[in-house]
This record gives sequence, structure tokens and C-alpha cells, in this order.
Amino acid sequence: MKDGSYAPLSRPLFLYVSSKAIDKPEVVDFINFYLDNAGELAQEVGYIALPDNIYNEQKQKFEQFVEGAATATNQQ
Repeated sequence: MKDGSYAPLSRPLFLYVSSKAIDKPEVVDFINFYLDNAGELAQEVGYIALPDNIYNEQKQKFEQFVEGAATATNQQ
């Protein structure tokens, strides 16, 4: 459960996005969709969702990553 009392077979799911992939709008759209909907979709398939604040933190980090990649590309 969310309190950690039941976790016989569990692992986090990770998505890694390279700075090269960030140039593709569809990749950015997918990651934003994932972060906006992962909690709800996880519950639909029987997974345990992270707390909403974790998704929000990751969304902010992703936005910073995208902005940083865009800045680096514009400086070249």
C-alpha cells in the first residue's frame, strides 16, 4: 500500500530523456502527458501511484531540463 506495508514485488518506473530527444516536440508532449496523468493511469492498471507532489516536482525538473536544452541549442 501507499504506506509501504505491502511491497513484495515492487520497483519504480523510470523514463530517461536525452538532451537530443528533447529536440522532438512529440517527446516533450509525451513526457508532459505522462507526468500529468501517471498517477491516475497507475491506479487504473493496479499500480500504486506516487504522491501528487512528486509528479509536480518531476514536472518542474523536466521543464527546467527542456528550457536548459533549448538555451544550449540557441547558444550554438
